[in-house]
Amino acid sequence: MTYELEDKPKLPTFLKKCSPQERVKHLDLLIRRLSIERSHYLSTINTENSYTRSLPTEVLMHIFKCAAPPIEFERPKLSKWDEDPYDNSSPWSGPQKYARIRFVQKLAAVSALWHSAVYSTPELWTSVAIKLSPRKMEAKLSLLNIVFQNCGSLGVDLKLKFKHFPRYHHYDPVPKGLLHLLQTHTSRLKALRLEDPPSGLCRQFEGRYTNLECLDVSWSPATAPIFSTINAESAPALRKLSLKSVNNLVLQWSAITSLNLTEVSVDICALILLNGWSPNLTEFFCRSPAPPHRHMPDLTIPVKPSFPQMRDFGWQCLSDYTPWNNLIFQNVQLPSLRTLYWPGGRPDQEAPFNYPSFFGHFSSTLTRLYLEKPSAMEEILFCLFGQEVNPSTLIVEDCDHNSLKAIWQLLDPEHRTVGEHRQMLLPKLQEVLLVYTPGYERPSTLTNGVSSAMLNMLVNRRNKCPEKELRVNAVNHVGFPWDGDSAERMYDLVRSGFPLEIYEFGELHPTCDPSSHES
Repeated sequence: MTYELEDKPKLPTFLKKCSPQERVKHLDLLIRRLSIERSHYLSTINTENSYTRSLPTEVLMHIFKCAAPPIEFERPKLSKWDEDPYDNSSPWSGPQKYARIRFVQKLAAVSALWHSAVYSTPELWTSVAIKLSPRKMEAKLSLLNIVFQNCGSLGVDLKLKFKHFPRYHHYDPVPKGLLHLLQTHTSRLKALRLEDPPSGLCRQFEGRYTNLECLDVSWSPATAPIFSTINAESAPALRKLSLKSVNNLVLQWSAITSLNLTEVSVDICALILLNGWSPNLTEFFCRSPAPPHRHMPDLTIPVKPSFPQMRDFGWQCLSDYTPWNNLIFQNVQLPSLRTLYWPGGRPDQEAPFNYPSFFGHFSSTLTRLYLEKPSAMEEILFCLFGQEVNPSTLIVEDCDHNSLKAIWQLLDPEHRTVGEHRQMLLPKLQEVLLVYTPGYERPSTLTNGVSSAMLNMLVNRRNKCPEKELRVNAVNHVGFPWDGDSAERMYDLVRSGFPLEIYEFGELHPTCDPSSHES
């Protein structure tokens, strides 16, 4: 049957003789029943269209504990009350005991269903994280073997965390049985994440990694082995590489699209970019670099390396290695950059960083700027203005009071100056996220420096630029709440329609939730 909007619904014959109140009551009941029927149909549609996702390891472990056969699950629960069924002192004697038996039988039936579902659904076995230790090595290897047996033909995202294994100066022994198990199933690995593995495992781990797309290996500072067995031929599908504490890199994968380096020597990280190692890189992050192995070289770059597909870039080398930084950002071209992770630090007075040259490489493409602990906020913002960089999202984490003042000047139409220069307001800025976590600041600095200044900026921007939408989120992780006066002004802005969200200790401030207030 087809319904049209102009059709008038027909009422049953008996309602024509009823009063209007009874007709309304009948229609309400009819609408309620139709709503229930609609929910049933939607549930059926969602069930048919849904697909099974991999469950977290913690959930899988709980399922394994309850997925034993019904007999093993049922008998131990009943044996302690089977000795004397007529003992009235037992809390489960008489009718309560038989109710308990029926409950356990139902629970056993549910367990059997879980047992069948878990072992017949390969998608549940595609992601697993296991902590390996010498004490329970056999049990963990048995669990890992079960994962490979039940994943079917699907790739496995495997994370192994090694704890309390013996370490030696030249060689770390491989846990018994682990190397053979991994080498047997290398073709099933889609992602391999190893945390502090033994050096012997890294040197002897051979095989054909046909489906391996992600390799994430981190070592403690005491051990830094090389994964010499994995190369471009053995892992042709490898696209994402994440390494930590590696002093020598074998650059064999020109097809790598994502590279994440942590605690790697700054000169190695710099040479990767300066040599144009992988032109297909779309993501590059260098975090907490180690000191360089060599002095600053006198390099001449005949052709500036370009990464035309680079979208996300992070370089945490701004405090101690300024000469390397200037060399990189004066030569490396990032014409398509979208997201920049910009950590701060103490400024180097002997060799100041060349901000204009850095921002000049991606002035027209940058849309998301992430600043962490910025130490030269005014200079950075001036470079943003001077190079016509117009990000739509600005994220500032762990900023001090001076940095906040520079941001207010940036956003407030009444204060458009940065330093001694008067510039235009960022035209494309749509979202600002402020994460304020300075443990050394006094409470008055937060309430007066953040709340009042931010609210004044918002009021001025609302009045001066009503046509521009700006979403501002302020996150407060300090151990004291927002002051009462600012909370009232926040709610006034929210009630007027300004998209403002204030978070306190991870939760949305009640003054920013209109549903929690009455008009």
